Amino acid sequence: ILEQPEVIERTISGRLAGIESDLPISKEEARKFEKIWIVACGTAYHAGLFGKDVFEKVLGVPVSVELASEFRYREPIVGKNDLGIVISQSGETMDTIAATELLKENDAHVLAFVNVVGSSLARMADSVLYLHVGPEIGVASTKAYLGMLIGQLLVAKHWDEENKLNISYDEINRSLIIPLHQLCADMIGRKVERIEGSGGFGADSKSYALPSANGKIGKLISVDVDKMSINWTHEQEAMFLTSSLSTAGGLTFIGDLDRYFKAFNSKTGELLWETRLGSALHGFPITYAVGKKQYIAVTSGMGVFRALTATISPDIYQPENGNAIYVFELKK
Repeated sequence: ILEQPEVIERTISGRLAGIESDLPISKEEARKFEKIWIVACGTAYHAGLFGKDVFEKVLGVPVSVELASEFRYREPIVGKNDLGIVISQSGETMDTIAATELLKENDAHVLAFVNVVGSSLARMADSVLYLHVGPEIGVASTKAYLGMLIGQLLVAKHWDEENKLNISYDEINRSLIIPLHQLCADMIGRKVERIEGSGGFGADSKSYALPSANGKIGKLISVDVDKMSINWTHEQEAMFLTSSLSTAGGLTFIGDLDRYFKAFNSKTGELLWETRLGSALHGFPITYAVGKKQYIAVTSGMGVFRALTATISPDIYQPENGNAIYVFELKK
């Protein structure tokens, strides 16, 4: 557990610059896949559940997470345009090896996330991302699990041409700009009838602000990817609801619940500019050029978040409409 910060550093080291040789499968190749199968056992299976969310968001294709021990027995329909992602700390998990054989028999491209260099899965796979987490000695697979999460996030970010993940990478200062919600949640069990088809999710949840946040739910942090230390933080009452967008000019843009679109100095965290729009900002800001001018575009509108934000931040005005696209020209 104490080695987990080192795991993050080793897993991402040298891989955030987007060099094709350091990250398997190019953006162009990834766009050709029609379906993704994530196949693993135990801890690796649970890591795959995280991968399902990020890969579906980035590539827009269905992702199925499968227990390797069951995968080959249910005769899955695997196509030649599919991607099979196999995850294993040792690279020697027999059920995952058998699932990999099935994927390859159906001409799917196989990408392996493994820790042990030269393992069976690494040799079988078409592409490999080594986790570099070091020996996993404890039964609780803390280091390997964290490495599996970081590895999948790295690959997803590598494929993320439209900034569909919330995190942005500032290449100039080699830092990640990460929006956070300082919230916690209670999961409360509820009684259900023990008959077929009843129950639903089987639990209720309640979200609320972290007591230590002192009412400042929105948080933006910059993390140095070489030192794995925090460069700066910005806290505010309103939640950030868009992804961050970092530009080559040293600016980071982000929008929040209180209808503000803001620009920060990516290096220092200083708030340089803000403007208030007609509705809460959502989605993923983009930047593009027309001629010799650069523009920033962002969307607004409450969407599905209103049920949460109206409860968490009732004092912040939240219009029921206001769906729009705003475009700003950057000054030279």
